[in-house]
Amino acid sequence: MFSEMLDQRQVSAGTCFNPAEVIDLGNKQSLLIRFLDDPAEREFSAKSALENPAALQCGDHVLVAGDHPQTLYIIGVLSSRRPAAGSSIAALPGGGVAEIPAATSSDALRVLSPAGELVMEYHCLTGRIHLNAGAGGIEFSSELGDISFRSGKQIRMEADAVSLQARHTMTLDIAHTLRGILSSLRLTGESTRLRTAKIGVETAQCDLQLDQANLKSDLVHAEIDKIKLKSRRSEVSVETLITRAKNVYQTIEELCQHCCGRLRMIVRGTWHSRSQNTHLHTQEDFKVKADQIHLG
Repeated sequence: MFSEMLDQRQVSAGTCFNPAEVIDLGNKQSLLIRFLDDPAEREFSAKSALENPAALQCGDHVLVAGDHPQTLYIIGVLSSRRPAAGSSIAALPGGGVAEIPAATSSDALRVLSPAGELVMEYHCLTGRIHLNAGAGGIEFSSELGDISFRSGKQIRMEADAVSLQARHTMTLDIAHTLRGILSSLRLTGESTRLRTAKIGVETAQCDLQLDQANLKSDLVHAEIDKIKLKSRRSEVSVETLITRAKNVYQTIEELCQHCCGRLRMIVRGTWHSRSQNTHLHTQEDFKVKADQIHLG
């Protein structure tokens, strides 16, 4: 891109061609332009190589050629802001103008700033309105009333960053004409509440830091390749616990205690027990049954 050459302020290997916008007419021979692919929106001076330089207007999109930021030339017009044939021009206070198309024309009504930049465009046939604030920006303000945006189709926002701020509450709802609110996200100063039928999350990494968490569910199903838990104290209370594993390894440094009404162990192979000391105590019967018993 030609803007990369402008960042380095160096001579290009060859002549570059890039679209730009005229932002100041100057003396019609040396004009101020802004390259359309330059994210910094810097201004450069370019000389006009057109046969009729006076035909250029602010806001025209032109083709610029050059191999250095100091030697730029306008060699063609890509799109022009000149009023269409048959349109009337009305001067506005402050230096702006309004281009009013003829009654039989399909052109749009346009309002231009004193610098020649497009401010508003209204297409009479389609009813479409285009607002352009340029570098000045647009601000909607209502100190005592409400501001509402309504659309029968879509409302789209596109920007480098979008910031939403509310003093008290922010609510996002998905509403159905007959079924009412289907999904709702409510943000307050101290809480966030989400109500929806289904949540899907896909991410490469998720970090959660919670002082306290409560989970209530009729069914929890998880498929995890590896789990590592670290806890100072864990308590589990269930009515029925069923565990299936291929191998189980437990290392307990101090006490392991089981308190139960009955204990039954079924070992299909060999039961091997090894300890430094073994104490077996029963209050009633102690039975040992085997084909052979080896002692010592």
